[in-house]
Amino acid sequence: MANEHTDSGPDDRTLSTIQPQSLAALRALTVHVEVRLGSTGINIGELLALQSGSVLTMDRDVDEPVELLVGEQVIARGELVSVEGEMGVRVTEIVAAPGDAE
Repeated sequence: MANEHTDSGPDDRTLSTIQPQSLAALRALTVHVEVRLGSTGINIGELLALQSGSVLTMDRDVDEPVELLVGEQVIARGELVSVEGEMGVRVTEIVAAPGDAE
Protein backbone atom coordinates (compact mmCIF):
# COMPACT_ATOMS: atom_id res chain seq x y z
CA MET A 1 0.00 0.00 0.00
CA ALA A 2 1.51 3.33 -1.06
CA ASN A 3 1.81 6.19 1.38
CA GLU A 4 -0.26 9.15 0.25
CA HIS A 5 0.52 12.71 1.23
CA THR A 6 -2.10 15.42 1.23
CA ASP A 7 -1.61 19.11 1.89
CA SER A 8 -4.90 19.52 3.75
CA GLY A 9 -3.87 18.23 7.18
CA PRO A 10 -3.58 20.58 10.16
CA ASP A 11 0.06 19.51 10.76
CA ASP A 12 1.27 20.48 7.28
CA ARG A 13 3.78 23.31 7.49
CA THR A 14 5.95 25.02 4.94
CA LEU A 15 9.00 27.19 5.52
CA SER A 16 6.77 30.23 5.04
CA THR A 17 4.69 29.28 8.11
CA ILE A 18 7.62 28.61 10.45
CA GLN A 19 8.34 31.35 12.96
CA PRO A 20 11.52 33.38 12.24
CA GLN A 21 13.28 32.19 15.42
CA SER A 22 12.59 28.56 14.48
CA LEU A 23 13.88 29.16 10.97
CA ALA A 24 17.07 30.69 12.42
CA ALA A 25 17.56 27.55 14.52
CA LEU A 26 17.07 25.36 11.45
CA ARG A 27 19.62 27.38 9.47
CA ALA A 28 22.22 26.71 12.19
CA LEU A 29 21.86 22.90 11.91
CA THR A 30 24.63 20.97 10.22
CA VAL A 31 23.73 18.27 7.69
CA HIS A 32 25.97 15.67 6.07
CA VAL A 33 26.21 16.14 2.29
CA GLU A 34 27.48 13.30 0.10
CA VAL A 35 28.57 13.46 -3.53
CA ARG A 36 27.63 10.54 -5.74
CA LEU A 37 29.95 10.05 -8.70
CA GLY A 38 28.16 7.00 -10.04
CA SER A 39 27.68 3.35 -9.23
CA THR A 40 28.28 -0.09 -10.63
CA GLY A 41 27.50 -3.68 -9.77
CA ILE A 42 30.13 -6.36 -9.38
CA ASN A 43 29.94 -9.94 -8.25
CA ILE A 44 31.67 -11.24 -5.12
CA GLY A 45 34.51 -12.77 -7.13
CA GLU A 46 35.27 -9.40 -8.73
CA LEU A 47 35.04 -7.72 -5.33
CA LEU A 48 37.52 -10.17 -3.82
CA ALA A 49 39.87 -9.68 -6.77
CA LEU A 50 40.08 -5.89 -6.30
CA GLN A 51 43.59 -4.64 -5.67
CA SER A 52 45.55 -1.42 -5.91
CA GLY A 53 45.32 -0.26 -9.53
CA SER A 54 41.97 -1.95 -10.24
CA VAL A 55 39.52 0.23 -12.18
CA LEU A 56 35.74 0.07 -11.80
CA THR A 57 33.63 1.49 -14.61
CA MET A 58 30.74 3.62 -13.34
CA ASP A 59 27.29 4.03 -14.86
CA ARG A 60 27.98 7.63 -15.95
CA ASP A 61 30.05 9.41 -18.54
CA VAL A 62 33.01 11.34 -17.13
CA ASP A 63 31.44 14.67 -18.17
CA GLU A 64 28.02 14.00 -16.55
CA PRO A 65 27.10 15.96 -13.41
CA VAL A 66 27.65 14.44 -9.99
CA GLU A 67 24.79 14.37 -7.48
CA LEU A 68 24.75 16.03 -4.05
CA LEU A 69 22.68 14.12 -1.51
CA VAL A 70 21.37 14.75 1.99
CA GLY A 71 20.34 11.36 3.28
CA GLU A 72 19.02 9.53 0.24
CA GLN A 73 17.55 12.70 -1.32
CA VAL A 74 19.28 14.29 -4.32
CA ILE A 75 19.30 18.03 -3.58
CA ALA A 76 21.54 19.32 -6.37
CA ARG A 77 23.83 18.41 -9.25
CA GLY A 78 27.18 19.85 -10.16
CA GLU A 79 30.64 19.42 -11.61
CA LEU A 80 33.84 18.42 -9.88
CA VAL A 81 36.38 21.21 -9.46
CA SER A 82 39.73 21.67 -7.75
CA VAL A 83 39.81 24.21 -4.91
CA GLU A 84 43.35 24.91 -3.69
CA GLY A 85 44.29 21.28 -4.32
CA GLU A 86 41.14 19.82 -2.74
CA MET A 87 38.15 18.34 -4.52
CA GLY A 88 35.05 20.50 -4.66
CA VAL A 89 31.70 20.62 -6.43
CA ARG A 90 30.39 23.61 -8.38
CA VAL A 91 26.59 23.48 -8.12
CA THR A 92 24.96 23.71 -11.53
CA GLU A 93 21.39 22.69 -10.68
CA ILE A 94 19.16 22.71 -7.59
CA VAL A 95 16.75 19.78 -7.61
CA ALA A 96 13.18 20.46 -6.50
CA ALA A 97 11.94 18.26 -3.68
CA PRO A 98 9.05 15.92 -4.50
CA GLY A 99 5.80 17.84 -4.11
CA ASP A 100 7.38 21.29 -4.49
CA ALA A 101 5.46 23.65 -6.75
CA GLU A 102 7.32 24.59 -9.90
